[in-house]
This record gives sequence, C-alpha cells and structure tokens, in this order.
Amino acid sequence: RAFTSGVTRVVLAVLLSGQSAMASSCRALLFLVFLVPAAGAPKCQQGCPKASNLSLLQTRHVSVKVGSTPDRPIIRSGDTILLRVARTGHRLTTEEDGSVHAKWDDASTWQHFVVEKAAGSGDVQSGDVVLLNAWTGRCITVGDYPQSGDLDRTAVHAKWSHRGEWEKLTIRKKGETGPIRAGDEIFLQAWTEAQIDADAPDSAGVVQARWDHQGEWQKLVIEVEAQTPAPTPAPTTPLPTTMPATTAQPATSTPAQEDLLPLTPFSFQANTSTDLAFSASGGMTATMTGLSATECQADLDQEEVLAGLLLVKAKYSGGCYNTLAYSNANYEVDSGMVADTFPAYRVHPAQHYADRFVAGGTEIYYRFPEKRDYIVYALEDGHLVQIAQVLAEEVTAGEFVKTGVFVHSLLVARAYVFLPAETAVPAPAARTLSSEEATECDTSNMEGAALGDVALLTAARDGKCWTGGQYNSRDYLVESGMLSGGSSGGSRPAYRIHPAADPSKKWDHSKTHMYLRVPQPWEQSITVWQVLDSGDATEVATLVPGTSSTPVVEGGFVNTGIRVNEFTSPAVFTFVAGGTLLSTWTPLSATADGAYLAGGEGFHVTARRFRLAGEPRPRPFLPGSDWSFGPDTHAAGYSTPKKFFPTERSDGREGVIWQDQETFMVHATWLSLDMATAETQTVYAGIDSHLVAVAFSGNDELMMLLVGRGEKSSEGLPVKVVKVACMSGETLATKVLDTSTAGLAVAHFSSPGASMAWHSQEGVVGVVLARKMQNGHQGARAFVLDASSLEILSDFQTASHSFANSMILASDGSFISLDLGDNYPRGILVTRFDASSKSSFRPYAVKTRHATSPKESGEGNETYAEISHPEVTYYKWSNDNYVYTELGHAGVVEVDDGLLVFFSGEQPALDNSAVGGPLNAARNVGFVKIGKDLSAHEVLSPGAIETGGFYNFGGRWSPQEHRGINYLTNFSSVETSASRLKTAALGEGKILLYWEVWGPKAYKYTQLMLVDSDGQGSSPWTLDYATISTPVQLPIQDDLFVRRGRAVAYTGAPDGVLVRYELQAE
Repeated sequence: RAFTSGVTRVVLAVLLSGQSAMASSCRALLFLVFLVPAAGAPKCQQGCPKASNLSLLQTRHVSVKVGSTPDRPIIRSGDTILLRVARTGHRLTTEEDGSVHAKWDDASTWQHFVVEKAAGSGDVQSGDVVLLNAWTGRCITVGDYPQSGDLDRTAVHAKWSHRGEWEKLTIRKKGETGPIRAGDEIFLQAWTEAQIDADAPDSAGVVQARWDHQGEWQKLVIEVEAQTPAPTPAPTTPLPTTMPATTAQPATSTPAQEDLLPLTPFSFQANTSTDLAFSASGGMTATMTGLSATECQADLDQEEVLAGLLLVKAKYSGGCYNTLAYSNANYEVDSGMVADTFPAYRVHPAQHYADRFVAGGTEIYYRFPEKRDYIVYALEDGHLVQIAQVLAEEVTAGEFVKTGVFVHSLLVARAYVFLPAETAVPAPAARTLSSEEATECDTSNMEGAALGDVALLTAARDGKCWTGGQYNSRDYLVESGMLSGGSSGGSRPAYRIHPAADPSKKWDHSKTHMYLRVPQPWEQSITVWQVLDSGDATEVATLVPGTSSTPVVEGGFVNTGIRVNEFTSPAVFTFVAGGTLLSTWTPLSATADGAYLAGGEGFHVTARRFRLAGEPRPRPFLPGSDWSFGPDTHAAGYSTPKKFFPTERSDGREGVIWQDQETFMVHATWLSLDMATAETQTVYAGIDSHLVAVAFSGNDELMMLLVGRGEKSSEGLPVKVVKVACMSGETLATKVLDTSTAGLAVAHFSSPGASMAWHSQEGVVGVVLARKMQNGHQGARAFVLDASSLEILSDFQTASHSFANSMILASDGSFISLDLGDNYPRGILVTRFDASSKSSFRPYAVKTRHATSPKESGEGNETYAEISHPEVTYYKWSNDNYVYTELGHAGVVEVDDGLLVFFSGEQPALDNSAVGGPLNAARNVGFVKIGKDLSAHEVLSPGAIETGGFYNFGGRWSPQEHRGINYLTNFSSVETSASRLKTAALGEGKILLYWEVWGPKAYKYTQLMLVDSDGQGSSPWTLDYATISTPVQLPIQDDLFVRRGRAVAYTGAPDGVLVRYELQAE
C-alpha cells in the first residue's frame, strides 16, 4: 500500500515465501521499506542522519521438528589429561623419581599428562601415535634396564628425557574409530605391541605392558582436569552453514553497529496433558488360570476367554509346562473403558507364583475383528503407551493371535487397549522411559521406547545389550514441550530429558542412546541442538541421510549418538532440518551474526562472529582451550605470544592478522564497512614458523616477525621479517635476520614471543624479542629495523630472563617497551629506545623464593634466618623463575605529563617469605606513574616506599626498592586474582582497563574499569553473564586496538569462527 504523509511516502512490499498467502504458516516476511521524500517536505539542514534509501527487515518462523546432549570435549594434542583405571578408579601417577604407578585415586599434578601427537597437531584420533608427557617433563616410556642389565620389555616409567620409539604409544578405542573424547575408555599399545595394564588383580598398583589383550585390566578412562566453571559456561553457538561470503559488499539487511540487539534466550515450556483412567463400570470380570490354553495346542483351548482376550501358556525349550510348579497362575481380568472412549482389559498380577521357576511365560492372545494392522497400548501413568504391534499378515479375522505382550511378571494391575493402527490416541506430554522397552539388540518395540519423536535405547556393547540395572542406567523422565525465543522468534517442538532415576548398580557397560524419528523419505540433514542453561543453543550432532553412520531402524528412528546415561542435569533438545541456524544472536549476513552482550555503569560490550571460509575451516586461537593456564600454574609464568593483530586500512575496512593453530599459515581477515561479512587472505603460506609480532605502517603495509619452529640450533634459528601489502596480500619484501651469536643470538623459540611498533615517518620499526640463546640462557633483545631494507640498525639486551613483553610508539617517535624480568632486572623494566639511544627504569620489583638447601660451594651456604620458619629453612641464594606478576598489554600508557605502567601483582610485593608456588596471594591490578625521562628514574604517583632485596644465584645481595605503587582492586583471596590485564587509551584522560578474574587455575569472569591520566577512576564493572553463553576471554598478551574511541579485540571460537569484541566506555 502506498500512502503520503506530510513528510514521507512509504511503499511497503510484503513477500511471502510459501506456496500462497493462504499457507498455514508464514515461512518468512521480507519488508521492503522505501523512504521517499514527499512533495514539499522540508529538507534537513544539519545533524542529518546518514542517507538510507532502502531498509530490509526480516522475520523468520520455521516450523520443523526439533531435540540433544553436549558432546564430551575432543582431546587435542597439547591437552592435559588424566588416566583412570576403569576397573578400580585409581589413576596413573608419576612420582618425582620417574616411577609410574596406579595406587591412588588422586587427581592432582602428579596425575597430569600432556598428550602430544607424534605427527601433526589437532584432534587425537583413535589409532593415533601419541606421547604422554608427565608433569616432570619426561615422557611415559615402555622398556627399562634394571640393575641386572637385561632389558625388561614390560616396565613402564617416566625416567628419561627421550622422545623415541619407546615413548610412542598407540591410543585406541576398542572397535571404534573417530576422535578421542573425555570420558572415553581407551587402550595404550606400546612399541612391543603389548597393551599397558594397570592395577591388575595380580599386581595391585603396578603399571606395566605385558600382553596384547584389550580387556578389563588394560582399560583406561581418559579424563580432563575439572575446571571451575564460569557463571554460565557453554560452547560457542555455531554460525550458519551456508556459503561463506567471498566479497565484502555492505549488506543492506545488517543492523547499524550501534543497533546490535541483546541476546534473546531460549526457554522451554513443558506440555501438559490430562491423565487417562480405566473404568470397569459395566464391564465383565473373570479369573483365568493361564494354564488351560498353551502354545503347544493346535487349537487353543478357549474355556478361559473374556470377550476378545485369552491368556496362553508360552513354550519353554520346546514344551509347555502348564503346571503350578513352573507357572505363575490365576489372573483376575476385567473389561472396561479407558477415558470412556477405548475398550480395554485390565489384568491383575498372578495370585499364584511358580513353585519352582517360570518355564515359559503367560502371553495375551487377542481376537481381532478384521485383517489389518493393530497397535497394543498399555495405560501407564495416565497415558496410553504403545507396547506392541500386530501386522495384518499375522491376523486372521475372528481368531486369537499372538500379541507379544506377557503378563506373568506383572507387579501391579495394568490396562491394555487393542486398536487399529490408524486410530489416534491422546499423546502423553511426558513419560518415564526405562530404556529397556527397546534395545539396540531388539528394536521391534521402538514406539514403546519413545515419546513423540524421541526414543531411548539401551546400547549394544561387546555384542550384547546389558539390561537389568546392574550394568545399565534406567528410568529417564522425558517431557515434550515447546521452545520459544532465539533471534528468529516463534516456537518449535522440543524435549527435556532428565538424568536416570535408577543409575547402574555397578557401571554403565551399556550406554543409553537417544534416537530420533526422521521423516520418510529422509532427504535433508537434521541438526541436533541443545539449549544451555544460559538460554543459548549449541549444535551437538548432525544426522545425514544415506550414510553408514546413520542407519534407520524400525519406526524410522536414527541414533543421534547422544548418551543420556551421562546426564547429570536435565537437558533440552530440539531438531532442525536443512541447516537452519538456532541462535540467540542476530543474523547479520549468511556468515555472520552479532549481539549486544552486556552493559551498565557506562560500559557496553558487543560482539560479532564471522564464520571463516575454507574446508577444513581455518582454526584461530581459542583462549579458553589453547592456552588456559591460571595464575597458579607453572606454564602461566612463561606466557604465550600475541595471537591477534587488529588494524584499519585506508579504505576504512578493519582487519586482523592471525595464525592458523593447525596449519601455521598466517591470514589477514578484512571486514566489510558495515561489518556484516568478512574475507580472508593468506599473507604467509609457510608452515615453518611461529607468528610472534605484527606492526602496521599506517600506509597499508604490515610487517610480520616469524620465528622458526625447528629444533634448537647453535648456528641460529631462522627468524624472518616479511612485509606485505594490506590491500592485495602481496609480499613486498622478506629478510632472514642474523641469529648467530654475532647477531641476535636466537637458538630456539621462546614462548613470550615479541612486540613491534612501526614509526612510518622515520621509516623504522622497533622490536623486542624473547629468545633462547646458544649459551643456554633466555632473555629479550630489542632492535630497530630499517622499514625499507629490513636491515638491523641497532640492537641491545633488555631483560634476562624475560617472560612477557609489550611495546608502544611514543609521541616523540621513540619506542617504549616493557619486559617482565626474573633477574636482570627482577621486576618490570621500562625501556625507551630508538636507533641511536636507549634508557631504562625498573619502577616495580618483585619478591624472591630462596633456596631450601645450601650451595655445594661458594657463597649461599648461610641460613636466611629472616624468612626461615620451623617448616622451611631458606638459604642465602636463589634461582627463582617465578615473578608473581603479569604485565598489562600494552601496559604502558603515555599521558601529557608522564607514563602510566599497569600490571597485576601480589601484595606485599617484596615479602620474600610469602612464596612457595606460582601464586601465593591474590593478584590485584596496580599502576605506577613515572616521568617520561627514564634516565631520571622519576616516580610521579603518590605512595609509600617499599624496600627489600634478594640473594642472587651467586649468593650476593641485590637490593630492591620501589615507590608510588597504587592498587585499583582489592581481591584478598587466591580464589580471585586479576589476570590478562589490558589497557586502551580511548581519548585524553580516558584509559580503559580490561582484566579477567581467575581462580588459581580457572577463569571466573571479566571486569572493565575507566581511569584518568593519574590512574584514578570508577569502580570495576563486572560483565553480567546471565545471558552470555560464551565468556569474554582474550589471549593473555594481546593488545586492545582503539578505533573511533572504542576498544576492539579479537579471538577465535570453535568451528572456524572469528569473534570481534567491542568495548565502549562512556
């Protein structure tokens, strides 16, 4: 319809995608809204909104059948695992001397192993060859030379640092292929072809490799270390599976960046139904012995018939033992109605139980009036439930035929209804399914095992379905209902499945699988989605028609592969055909979605997710799994290189440089101007290097620093600089740097990586690089590159050891770097340098853990009495690699009158008695303000002077002092520490701080804070995780990128997804 107002004429076209406008459900509405200035309308003079000739608003309602369970996490190369003996519950343990046993059920450091694929990386598959690195840094080894000197091929230990054939183990799931998952029962085969066995009955606690048998003694359960969950932990919801965008044209359907909608959580509403009842009013009653008619009779004895029902004694070993010694007998039967609609018979339990045992049961035979298909129903919990089917070819009209329903084991009276197959009966809203109504060994009664389109079956194991409750779990409440919410709106059928009310008495040797009824013919793939506690939905399985992994069984059911016996809380599932996306996020294009995640107290957090093109999909870094070490872990002290490097091109398109974590190729992903699509270029196709730093010229050029992935080299490990054109992805120049002892002295990669900044006006690039040197030491080297020739203009040592670094380009054109040093110096080192000068200052020092035994010679033999106590005696020397501190990134912020240096540290910072592990007290966000002239060692922030010192490795005293340290948080327990601190200068006097709150080993939540040029500001604001399924987590050393007054950060998500976060502070 068209109409004219005083200002605007609006033309609205409504397109219906169904067969006609009269379709029973409208599949989609596309509203095309043209805004046309009406004749005589006043023209905008100032403050005008951006012109927009066309707006496209889309609503979607898809009506398809919907249900699932979260897949257990796939084990990946580099994961930390535990190995539990399936038979006894003890775990493989490595002691300090390298001995390996299974005497204890502990789950701490000594039980940890890092699994590493012998070839390649990524998911660990059944049949892969792996190495198991113990906490000592040495691998599990099969084979040893005891004191006798003879080879013991059965010995298992972790005493050697070798990584050869004796350390290689083949990991397998018995009779299964595919990825290894947490909770899988696995076997480990050694080079001798023997399987590792542990804690066997004939050798309690011993771990050895004796035989090639895969039995109970060899069975191990692979576990992952339990993590403290974030307030609403959940897998990332996958993005649409349609074709990725290959161009970056603005999408007219994309909401403006300011208009990302809040997440729309899903909610499940259970269906209700009226309970049905049996009424015997006006019916007949009879007592049947169940002995007169037998299956051995050619013509059934019909003396004990009640209307159309007859009880028949079944055969047993070829005979019919219709005596009281071998039969339950004397059943009271009455006829009546169910729900005043369906004729029914109620059978009561036998009044006589067999004197010896039941040899052949008692079966219902029924006289059907017509030759057609019939269904037998039982009245259970107020609902008619199908328990058997009688096909037309089995029916002779007017004669009694077998139904397959037995009554000899009834414990309570049960009503039965016999109806033509096409008869509609009231569907129950909920049922308790035992999982034994049908099994994978006998699928003849699938309807009896189902509620609607979901069935639960006891799974086959070792060629058998273990029922009875000893080795399988039973009695699952299943509810049908409707799922509402999500970005597409509307509602859809769903199911809620509760944990087993009757868990297995021993263990689940037979699992319980969820089956789904698929359409016939089955032509489209079906995605199984699970609704999470947060209200988001995640894809947990995909069923593809016509594949060997999804055979269709009786009733049109397919195994989803979901094990409901593993549920510990109710789970909601829905099933979607054709790859339709279920998400609480708003679709922005075919390959992207976005959401307003949280806001409050002047802060706003939004996110966009981009599904990357390629098959297999590229694999960006995932901070929650690829490097998730908490402050109280040894690995956390050595950090990991920066992972994502955002920038902006001259055409206004934002992009990010990142390295694929599986192929090691380096990509540049560029977003469209409306941020609705993305395209990805490969800017470095080599697979030989770690990407450790990237710098940008501001003139559409980028420079990458890459460190070789090879073994330690006395000649120097390859380190190269690669310059690339941002617009085309073309390589402009490559330079391999001198890493010999005469040059940068790089013998091996060091995990803190590097930082870079490009001064385009001067044509130079500043770099600080952590590396392991040929002399065995580790430290950082700073150097300046000529941006054109890529030659090194100057270089010098910064800190040793150096366990973290960052860098900014200062307003005067110099480079300012931060190092986190453990000795030279011990603390945070700030360095200002250019091609011809350098100056440095350590404004923050850290405490030291001293040795607990005297040195064999030289200084350091004296007791350090000031910090010793009855439990521990310390000596006057140290070699402490822990620094009890994290740098902020960039961590140094230049303001008009000085430099603010941000960090996270323990208090008091110089108390040498408060040591013992990587984390000894809560880490709080702190800062110190210093002068720009680092040679003056000027501190501008107020604060007391703190003094201390430590005895170094040589036993000599090294005094320490710092002052003006201020703390912005007040965490008081090691259960809450600030980690992953980041800084972003959003404007004059406006500095955004980001950090994550961690327990000793696990992430908890994220906070933001705004401070001014003196470090003063608001209280921390905590992201509300009530509706965010994926916690906001960033790589530990990544910098925030400031664009148009807001902070931007990138990270990866599962299934080849790139996530862009935007942080706004008002």
